[in-house]
Amino acid sequence: MGAQLWSYSNEQPALQPGKHMILRIKQVIAKTGLSRSTIYNRVKDRSLPEPINLGGNSVGWFVSDIDTYLEQCALTRRGGVL
Repeated sequence: MGAQLWSYSNEQPALQPGKHMILRIKQVIAKTGLSRSTIYNRVKDRSLPEPINLGGNSVGWFVSDIDTYLEQCALTRRGGVL
């Protein structure tokens, strides 16, 4: 038989920060400093990315989308220079 390439374990892999992590509304509020209503107003006027549906009444944003939004805000504030 060949070498085992994987093993089964009940342990969950450690989450590492990355572009596929999901932020819930409270985390987006904390990261951006915006209120809940302002976040949804900016989603409506398309200046903030739409959240993704997580099922039921749950939504979230990719951390990379929020980081990109904040970088764009910084660029605009600084006249295009980071």
